[in-house]
Amino acid sequence: MGSYEVRDAEARDAESVARVHVDAWRETYAGVLAEHYFSADAYERRRRFWTGYLAMDPRPGRAVVAERDGSIVGFANAGQARGADVEKGFPPVRP
Repeated sequence: MGSYEVRDAEARDAESVARVHVDAWRETYAGVLAEHYFSADAYERRRRFWTGYLAMDPRPGRAVVAERDGSIVGFANAGQARGADVEKGFPPVRP
């Protein structure tokens, strides 16, 4: 099965992270969400998102990737709570 390496995500990882992201959605939500969530357009939207996010300096959070045999097979992203819930005064679940 091979060993895994977890490392900080880099800008060059955007396309692979986008692939894993959409593939995970497909695996989890097929039959629940409409097919357009898993289309080529979905890959392109996620690629654009991750390209922009991973190029930020500084980033608003921390992103890491898991590699096995030189291929990205997973990712995680975490950071401060932000967005509509915070703007509406809802406290974050955790710091």
